[in-house]
Amino acid sequence: MCINPFFKTSQLLVFAFNLLISNANAQETACPPNLDFEYGDFTNWQCQRGNVVMGDITSIPNLHPATPGIVHKIIPATDRELDIFGGFPKNCPNGSGYSIKLGNSEVGAQAESLSYTYTIPQSITRFSITYYYAVVLQNPGHLKGEQPRFRARVIDMEANREIDCVSFDFTASSSLPGFKESTHLMDILYKDWTPVTIDLSDYAGKTIKLEFITSDCTRNGHFGYAYVDVNSNCSNSFAAASLCQGDDFLTLTSPYGYASYEWYSNYDYSHPIADTQTFYIDPAPPVSTTYSVIVTPYPGYGCVDTLYAPMVRAPKPGALAGSDREVWCNETIQLGEPHIDNYAYLWTPADNLTNPNTANPFLKNYIYTPKRFTLNVTDNETGCVSTDSVLITPINCFLFVPKGFTPNGDGLNDVLRPYMGGIQGFRRFSVFNRYGNLVFSTSTEGVGWDGTYKGIKSDTGVYVWMLEFISKDNKPTIERGTVVLIR
Repeated sequence: MCINPFFKTSQLLVFAFNLLISNANAQETACPPNLDFEYGDFTNWQCQRGNVVMGDITSIPNLHPATPGIVHKIIPATDRELDIFGGFPKNCPNGSGYSIKLGNSEVGAQAESLSYTYTIPQSITRFSITYYYAVVLQNPGHLKGEQPRFRARVIDMEANREIDCVSFDFTASSSLPGFKESTHLMDILYKDWTPVTIDLSDYAGKTIKLEFITSDCTRNGHFGYAYVDVNSNCSNSFAAASLCQGDDFLTLTSPYGYASYEWYSNYDYSHPIADTQTFYIDPAPPVSTTYSVIVTPYPGYGCVDTLYAPMVRAPKPGALAGSDREVWCNETIQLGEPHIDNYAYLWTPADNLTNPNTANPFLKNYIYTPKRFTLNVTDNETGCVSTDSVLITPINCFLFVPKGFTPNGDGLNDVLRPYMGGIQGFRRFSVFNRYGNLVFSTSTEGVGWDGTYKGIKSDTGVYVWMLEFISKDNKPTIERGTVVLIR
């Protein structure tokens, strides 16, 4: 009988998966539509679900067509959550707009699959698949044919066989190589994003099926699920060798996650010129230069492959932080611009923003002094970077410190902090007990007192606060008042 999934004897294998399709000679129209989920849905994908039963050697899923639902879930790039067991991002860190989750952490001998069938154009002379993976498989220690399981398969439909090096079958086991122990729960193993690459140049004109299958244990008590992110890239290069507009140096970027990289120029493989995922050449070489990189995966996780990157001139991505503006101190505002797929965003400073890694974050805290926010935008395909900034100036502001607060952990009035605006600078906010002893002090704007002193809850009673700041007319100012702590 299966035990509770969170008992100590359980183990989890964490697995995430990203598939990158690259085509060195195809036109953009050769890319299978929505292979990368960039429609934001499952168009052209076949979703199936059902149950799983015990087999002689491995478990056997019984699947039937299904409408996308809780076991086929689209995850937008704006979702920055980490997997609870592995601590890796649910969205593959490749800059794509969408990832998907296949399966879930519910039990019940469930199974689900996702597949995409397409024909590689006959005109293709160079076609390669690189995928990144990671899964969550609970390991209760059943017989192998009963265990949770994950499969990633690339199938030659004409020959009706799986293609070696790119197809994997993981059945929950403590002996699987390359997994680490989770720090979230005991006896949980995980494997972070890992790439596998395969050359499909010989399959031009043939029909290929990509299929992903997850299944629980057959005894109804343990689960398995995975993440899948497919990034379709049918440009004329496998890796980026971009001379960015306005720059006199070259940025070379290969897919991340391999054990080693060896870069060469103009097909001269006698002397490698670099051994990192990304490197820079200053000054830039002639535009006619072609670079190649030999990528070697970690042992047991795919095949060695060579990726090609002809040097090209590339425009810098647009960076639009927004127009400088004045806002009310308590106004909720949004910065930036709409998200663009394959762009990576970074805002600084990040403390006041809901998500510094999205294109258009909101201010999550009121600001009381003028603050400039800087946006860096990186094109993940070319490596080109642009920067912009916006100055937000609060107006029509006020000074307010609550008369009382209730730090009881209910999320309402748990922290005492001053609310102010229209000032030139924040100096310090301090709180004293009735004996004049300092119990709290901060020089960081927006930080407040949680009603404790050296980790011990302070008693109910009256406390004195003191606020030091630079006024709107640029004068050092001190305000004082009292507050009641209520428990």
